[in-house]
Amino acid sequence: MAEREPTGNMERVPITRLKAELARYLTTLKAGRPFLVTDRGRPVAVFEPMAFDRFDDATKTLVMTGLVRPPERELPMDFYERPGPKDPEGRVLAYLLEERAYGR
Repeated sequence: MAEREPTGNMERVPITRLKAELARYLTTLKAGRPFLVTDRGRPVAVFEPMAFDRFDDATKTLVMTGLVRPPERELPMDFYERPGPKDPEGRVLAYLLEERAYGR
């Protein structure tokens, strides 16, 4: 059994155990329980479940399949009032149309 972190009761998981039992720890994350990954006893990462409660089902599906990433932070209040990027040659539109032609 993995050790328990005294502050916050977070499970400590050695990296070798994480590699060997990845499916088990993914289930732990899906159940909403974070854990601390250690390398030779030193903390190297905290794995925590993604906060999906603010997304609709379609967005959750896109995130879970890896097609989009969830936002790292909220957009500033004036985001949509800011000027867009300059693209005088229309390269962004051309690329978008090319992707659509390939069915992506």
